[in-house]
Formats: sequence, C-alpha cells, structure tokens
Amino acid sequence: EAMELADRIVVMSEGRIEQIGAPSDLYLAPASLTVARFIGTMNEVNSTVLAGRADFCGATVSVAVPNGQVTLLCRPEDMIASPNGAVGRVTRIVDLGPMLRLTLSAGGDSELVWLCPRNAAPRVDDVIRLAPTRLHVYRDGKRIEPDVPVPTPRTTSLVGVA
Repeated sequence: EAMELADRIVVMSEGRIEQIGAPSDLYLAPASLTVARFIGTMNEVNSTVLAGRADFCGATVSVAVPNGQVTLLCRPEDMIASPNGAVGRVTRIVDLGPMLRLTLSAGGDSELVWLCPRNAAPRVDDVIRLAPTRLHVYRDGKRIEPDVPVPTPRTTSLVGVA
C-alpha cells in the first residue's frame, strides 16, 4: 500500500533506518538487501566475483566489482530468454492478465521468478534459459555499486534450449 499511496517511504529494520526515498527509488535502487527483500520480488543469488565475473545460477555474468563474495539480485521483469542464460525448469505459472509469472527450479535450492510476456509462454516442466538484463550487487548486505546493466544477450526461443 505504501508504494501506491506515499510520496516518500522510510524502511526500517531493527530500529535503524535502511533507506528513505520515493517508492520508485526504493524499488529501482534498494540501498540494502533488507530494502530489496521488502520492496517487491527479487531473484537472489549468492555468488563469488573473480576477475569481473560471477555465477548467476549457472550462467556467467560480468560484474565490475572487486573479487569476493556478493549477492546478486535481479527483478523478475529484468530477465530475458537467452541461450547463455541460467537453465531452469518451469514449476509454476501464475496468470497476471497481460503477463505470466513463472517460477523456475534452477538447480539445487535455487529458484528464479520471471515475468514472461503472454505470447512467449512456456508450459510447466519446459526447460528454458534466462539471463539478467540488469543486476543489483550487494556485499555484506549493502549495495556496492549502481545497477549493472548486463549486455543484452541474443534472445532465442524459450522452449528446448537446455
């Protein structure tokens, strides 16, 4: 409700202010993992950066931050089908009208959520590959750089690209 009604939002955790800003600022540029988890849906992947590259559910992404542990976050609307993307099996489809929200099992305990255009909808149990088009990068719970636009990979058909 705050996203719809407020001009400014204060997100607090354990008595501390995490971020103050317009709803769109909190959504598009969460200052911490707490804010990111609180405002909207995020795909969250713990990874390690080595030489500017990190693993995103089996897909390699470029991340221009120093080597070390990071948490990569990607909104469901910031993913596209790509032959170089993370492999996932569709486990659930929720009809949102003009879009579908797909849940994918991406190996182990990893799960990805993707907002899919209606005209490109796979079916439950289809295997597809998804790549982020924009990442949020965090270290020790705090944002360590502005959003990382990921070079747009070549798109492909959604089904049967595993």
